[in-house]
Amino acid sequence: MSGHAHTDLHRVAPWAGLLCEADQALLRRVLRERHVKAGSHIGFRGDAVTQWVGVAEGLVQLSVGSDEGRMSALGHVAKGEWFDECALLRGTARRYDAVALRDTRLLTIPDEVFHELLRSRPAFNHYVLAMVAARVEAAMEALEGDRLHDCEARVARCLASLTDTELHPGAAPVIRLTHGEIGLLSGVSRQRTNCALHSLAERGLLRMNRHCLRVLDVQALRRFGGLPLKPERSSRSAPVPQDEREYALA
Repeated sequence: MSGHAHTDLHRVAPWAGLLCEADQALLRRVLRERHVKAGSHIGFRGDAVTQWVGVAEGLVQLSVGSDEGRMSALGHVAKGEWFDECALLRGTARRYDAVALRDTRLLTIPDEVFHELLRSRPAFNHYVLAMVAARVEAAMEALEGDRLHDCEARVARCLASLTDTELHPGAAPVIRLTHGEIGLLSGVSRQRTNCALHSLAERGLLRMNRHCLRVLDVQALRRFGGLPLKPERSSRSAPVPQDEREYALA
């Protein structure tokens, strides 16, 4: 289902604050909203891309698959994050499948508006360049992990990526993904992912319960995974979820 978007622009498009009031008014006129049920495809690899897509609520997985049925998750797009800009910038088809992992509300901006903002608004241009650069760096780190590191380090690198505020501006220490979803992102089987998470918990790097996990020391997690340390950023502390009263390693 899709239609006109009725939403707080700054909550779902943090970059909108870089634009003047006239540009923001234009965005409100052209934004379209789409609701997608969990498990449904948003788009397929090979599709023509004519819109920049943002996540207002929910969670989207970007993945690729083989003819033999194997699948690899390339990344997740969470609330306030946008995707498909590379296809728009290069004029190419989508290179991955996009699937809603949770019930998701999407916002879309027509490609002509996206390109006009890039051409005429330097601050927006710089924002998109920085976002693409962060994603390229994350892809290189994932490739390094696949080729040089063991399963435990790869899971640690994945968790560090999920809490990286440069890559995911709304990231928090609490991660609400299943072990299977973390495994797909890490390129590790569910069983080995489970073992790696328990080992990382025993090292004091995270805590787990049935519903989520909390990263206790992001820098130590990055160090364990062989990632370069990043300067601490001042950010508001994530509230402790109600279902996080007790953690268990088993």
